[in-house]
Amino acid sequence: CTQNRSFDFSKPVWSGSQTSATIKNLQDNIQYQFVVRAYNGKVEGPASDIVTFNASASAFPASLPANKVALSTDAGDNGMLIVNKNTWKTFTITPAAGYVVADAKSVGALKQYTFKRVTANHTISATFASKNSNSNTAQTGGSSGSKVGSVPGTLQAEDYDQGGEGVAYHDTTKDNRGRKYRQDGVDIWQINKDFYIGAMANREWLQYTVDVQRSGTYSLDLQVATKQNGCKLRITADGRHLVGPVTLPNTGGPTKWATVMTTVNLKAGRHVLRLIVDRGGFNLDRIDIDPIGSNF
Repeated sequence: CTQNRSFDFSKPVWSGSQTSATIKNLQDNIQYQFVVRAYNGKVEGPASDIVTFNASASAFPASLPANKVALSTDAGDNGMLIVNKNTWKTFTITPAAGYVVADAKSVGALKQYTFKRVTANHTISATFASKNSNSNTAQTGGSSGSKVGSVPGTLQAEDYDQGGEGVAYHDTTKDNRGRKYRQDGVDIWQINKDFYIGAMANREWLQYTVDVQRSGTYSLDLQVATKQNGCKLRITADGRHLVGPVTLPNTGGPTKWATVMTTVNLKAGRHVLRLIVDRGGFNLDRIDIDPIGSNF
């Protein structure tokens, strides 16, 4: 389906016994969403997670002069700009009437973004939200079909919201490099019966919808592992700063786990938490959020 998330399983775009398929005749600059159902005779299994795909023409020209680079919006060639290398260029992000910027290039709700001394081709994209909507999936409510976490409680890293790239997460690779648990772009690995998100890279992010049972002060503890120094992350709540940047310790290896403890103030109700990677190179197992103080 396209963006309205309406799936008609009686009219599949592909069916067969293979584990991969080629979908043809997709139109440029349209976002498509796919789900898969397995079947055995007349018995059908449940629908998979939604996979989002942006069908677009090649983002950049096939070749450019040695001293030139291309800056592109996610609108395709109409948003293409060719500039000299090592120059600065500012993009102004202007939403349509009735909308606001929800996120720009995974760095927050900016109205402008400046590329500084660019030396390679880059793309900028933005997510917009209705000014009057209380169900904005990127900032004020969970994505369709998302598992809502309870606070106090534990958020398993792999149970981020559903909705796909740019809605529930941003990942710099197209496929799940760990090939475990979910079939989208986030890299999930498994040790014994435990899953974790690995190889988290700069500016990637994950989104979690939570119900906070009571307003108060909470410990927010991150179970992480890395063999690098200086990894950093921050967390927002409903698009606003919550905590960070938090510098992670070198734990001695990619599966040598350590707990990084922080403190946050949360209000009762449903919130959307977004974990944003400022400096990557670490793995994430879970987020524990527990009450502290006498108000509990």
